[in-house]
Amino acid sequence: MTTELYFPNCQNPLVKLHTPFSKKLTIFVVQMISLPENKLSVDFLDAYSAALDYIDNIYNNLEDSRKNIGGCLITTSTGKFFSNGVDLENSIGNSTFEKILPLFLARLLSFRLPTIAAVNGHAFGGGSVLALAHDYVIMGNQRGYICMNEILLGVSINSCFFETLRTRFSSPLVLNKFVLQAHRFTGDQALKAGFIDQAVPNNKVLKSAYKLAKSLSPLVLNRGITYGLTKTEKNKTAITSLLEKKAWMGSTHSKL
Repeated sequence: MTTELYFPNCQNPLVKLHTPFSKKLTIFVVQMISLPENKLSVDFLDAYSAALDYIDNIYNNLEDSRKNIGGCLITTSTGKFFSNGVDLENSIGNSTFEKILPLFLARLLSFRLPTIAAVNGHAFGGGSVLALAHDYVIMGNQRGYICMNEILLGVSINSCFFETLRTRFSSPLVLNKFVLQAHRFTGDQALKAGFIDQAVPNNKVLKSAYKLAKSLSPLVLNRGITYGLTKTEKNKTAITSLLEKKAWMGSTHSKL
C-alpha cells in the first residue's frame, strides 16, 4: 500500500489519496484538490471512483490472516470550499455525467468502509449531497455553510440528489428548508437540525475526523464485506432507486 496517490494522474490531479498514519494504513483520506471549488464533473467523479477502486482492490486481495485489519475513509478539502456543487457548464445535460452520478452516489452509500465527510468550508448544491452521502459528517462551526442552492440558480434538483438526501433527513420540515428555501445552515444549525454528526472549530475538523475514524475502524471485519452489506440494507431504498435495479459490478449491490 502506498501512502500517497493522485487521480487521474500526477500531471492533472483532481483527488489525492493518502494514509496519514504510518501505523494505520487502512485509514484513508480522499482530499479533493480540484481547487478552489472542487466542482462535480465527469472527470472529478472518475478520479474519485479510481481512488475507491484502489481501496477496494486492497481489501479484495487481503490474505485471510489480515481480513480484519479495519479501516475508514475520510473525504475533505482545503480552503474556502469543501465543494461548490456541480460544474453546471459541463455537466448539466451531459448524458455521461447523468449516468455516472447516481452510480457514484450509490457506491458511496454502500462502500465497505465507514465514511466521514470532514467539511472544512462551504458545501453548496451537489457538494452538500456529496458530504451527506457519507455515513458521518463533521463540519466547522466558525465559517462555512451547507446549503442546497439550486432553486436560487433556476436549476431543478436531480432526483438522485433527493434519493441521497432522504438517507440523512428525518424531518420533512428541515428537508423543505434545505431544498425549497435554500437555507444556508451553519455547522451548529445543521447539528441542531440533526443531519450532521459533529460541529467543531474549523481548525479541529480533520483532527475530529481522525479521532472518529480510529474509533470506527475496528468495526470493519471480513474485508469490510459485512459493513458494506449492512450499509446497503440501511440505504436500500435510495440505492435501489439510484441504480434502477442495476448492480454495480463487484460490489455488494448484487445482494439487493
